[in-house]
Parts: sequence; C-alpha cells; structure tokens
Amino acid sequence: MIPLGVKARDKITGFTGIVICRAYYLTGCTRYGVRPLVGDDMKIREAEWFDEPILEILDSEPVFQNPAETPAGPGAG
Repeated sequence: MIPLGVKARDKITGFTGIVICRAYYLTGCTRYGVRPLVGDDMKIREAEWFDEPILEILDSEPVFQNPAETPAGPGAG
C-alpha cells in the first residue's frame, strides 16, 4: 500500500506528483490519485489515476501529515 501524501511517479509515462487519494475497486484493483506539483504558471492541475503496481515512491516522507487518525467527511463512522 502506498501512503497518502508521498511523492510518486508513474513508471511508464514519468508523470510525477503527490499521492492524494486511494480507491479500492470491486475487481481487486487499487488505484491512486496523483496530483502534479504546481508549475511556473502557478495553476493547480487535476489528479490523474494510476494502478498501484505502476507507481514508484520517490520520497517516502509525506508532504502533509493528517493529524486525525479517524476518517472524516461524509459517511465517516
């Protein structure tokens, strides 16, 4: 499992960014949303989705550490 908040790269395309979300599918596939860093134009870009085996972690230190140990938001227990 890839931790959220780490910098990762797609091994095929070279797409690089921060892992911001994880999705588990009924078929057993785990995919991660990776948002690219802001470029020189300072525009925030949308995240792209990648299968877990295709991502490699570039920096294992998360850029953001969520202090909450319990899930939050809609549907949280």
